[in-house]
Amino acid sequence: MKGLKNLRFPKLRLKRAGESAGREFVKARMSDAIDILAWSVFGRISNRVAKSFNLDKAIARAGLAIYPRVYATRMLFFTLIAVLGGLVAESILILFEGNIVVLIAATILIMLTPIAVFAYYLLYPSLKVGGRVKSVDHELPFFAAYLTTMAYSGVAPEKVIEVAAEQRVFKGVRDEARRIIRDIRIFGKDPLSAIDSIAAQHPSSIFRDFMLGLTATARSGGDIRHYLETKTAELFRRRTEDLRILADRVGIFVQLFVSVNLVMGLAMYAFFIVSSVLPIGGFGLPMFIMFTLFIQPMLSLLILLMVDSLMPKDPIWDKTIYGYLFLSTAAAVGAGLTLFIVSGGYEVLAGIAPTSRHFYAVLASMAFSLVALSIGGVRAYSIKRRIERDLSAQLANFLRDLTEVRKTGLSIEKCFQVLTSREYGVLTPVIKRVAGSISIGMDITKAVRKALRGVQNWLVLVVFRFLVDAIEYGGATPLVLDNLSRFASELTAIYDELKRRLKTYIAIPYIGAILLSTVSLMLLGMMAQVLASTIGGGGGIGGQAVVGGLMVRLTITERDLFTIALVASIGSLVNSWLMGLMSGKLKDLTILSGFTHSILLAVVALASSITSFNIYILPLLVK
Repeated sequence: MKGLKNLRFPKLRLKRAGESAGREFVKARMSDAIDILAWSVFGRISNRVAKSFNLDKAIARAGLAIYPRVYATRMLFFTLIAVLGGLVAESILILFEGNIVVLIAATILIMLTPIAVFAYYLLYPSLKVGGRVKSVDHELPFFAAYLTTMAYSGVAPEKVIEVAAEQRVFKGVRDEARRIIRDIRIFGKDPLSAIDSIAAQHPSSIFRDFMLGLTATARSGGDIRHYLETKTAELFRRRTEDLRILADRVGIFVQLFVSVNLVMGLAMYAFFIVSSVLPIGGFGLPMFIMFTLFIQPMLSLLILLMVDSLMPKDPIWDKTIYGYLFLSTAAAVGAGLTLFIVSGGYEVLAGIAPTSRHFYAVLASMAFSLVALSIGGVRAYSIKRRIERDLSAQLANFLRDLTEVRKTGLSIEKCFQVLTSREYGVLTPVIKRVAGSISIGMDITKAVRKALRGVQNWLVLVVFRFLVDAIEYGGATPLVLDNLSRFASELTAIYDELKRRLKTYIAIPYIGAILLSTVSLMLLGMMAQVLASTIGGGGGIGGQAVVGGLMVRLTITERDLFTIALVASIGSLVNSWLMGLMSGKLKDLTILSGFTHSILLAVVALASSITSFNIYILPLLVK
């Protein structure tokens, strides 16, 4: 249970809060100064620019708190800064740079920079719209369940929205609630009109329909509880269907991930291996290194981040466990360099004739670094796993038991004391702390809030937040508790359904990693064996052949063969490690889980590369 709590340092937090407020004040003053300067330069044409690009509509949909004409002047001002900076840089290059190729490349980059700045400001509202929609759509079923729970407790929807504006368990919904409260308190709108004005221009059609239906039901005198009950069930069904579609979409990205690492990887390996042998073509070992160690890993990381962006994100998560990653990263760098030096791998860079010992040393150093880097992630995930193991099921069991005990007529305070004798996994200490606080006379709502201090699991906070508010506003009747229990079970079912659908893709990265680490060296060995079998060899592995009607020399030195094999093996090792991260993301919806798979795949890739090197490459080096 220690993992559920963070150390609390009130004085340090107060100091940091003051420093943060000071930074925000300075940042706001600097932003105001820039806006004043930009307005003095472009204020006259700002209205025309804002209308030309429909900035007023884009900013309203994005929920940005800025006047469209001010945004237009800021956009033009920073574009002008980019143009002036580019002219200065171009002048310096003309005066001091003599290489025409570098000058042309730099000129193109300088010309594109203002365009990129202007395009960024045009696209930024659209990017914010996407984030606003995603955040609200993810939280809306839970917020609807919260509204339903409060409605059964006799609380009006506008009061619930006022409470939601201060809830840290919500993020997207909290921002929308704050906008509604702003319209009520600052612009003097009545609650229903404020809800209508925010919902009518909201980019999420689901949120818009839900909130406008709520206000229409309230104005017509309809049954709000029935409306909320029906819409909440509909939103949960829709959320489940969305997760089914999400699982299929993630499957496409997984196939793309494997294609980049396996199909395209092996194809490019073959291309660069052949181009390293041929005396024509302009490609060779430097381009092979660039693709294997930089381009391919960057593409893999990009796809991994895209998959991560598709997954549902909780507004609250424990950031302290990621400190292990920073520690393990520093340890990995130190351990890898130490092994690289002690084992003699550095001799490859010193120009000494390479041997199989150098191959093993360099590859082992790289693998050891990746494993050491993963240990922090494994430790962090073990903490997270220990906290959240069966947490959803235990939470649903607790709420069901609480409902049944409450139906016997016992008070809610007595119900908590009765349930302390039952086992609910990691929730048991929380329940016991609540019962202990109640036994000394503390109010139950305060007791629950005190027991949850330091808890970073979003699902627990959401459910107990619902429970506390149900107790505070309506006494937590059996009907309210029954609804809360049902909602908690539905929340659990949603995530279990997503995990079940994604598990079918877990084996794909394993297959891809094994093939990548094996086939690349096998392909290189077969190419070298073909060259070794040609006549007229000498000065290396190779011979003469007719290419396009011309007799050309096809040759590769033993050092080049060793270098190509080493680069291919390191590339397959790094990309296999990245495939492990993808496996963890698919299995448990978190990249932290992938570090365990990364260790396994790094070991598998190391063993496969060494075995393939001994079979296909080493016999050619010791001839």
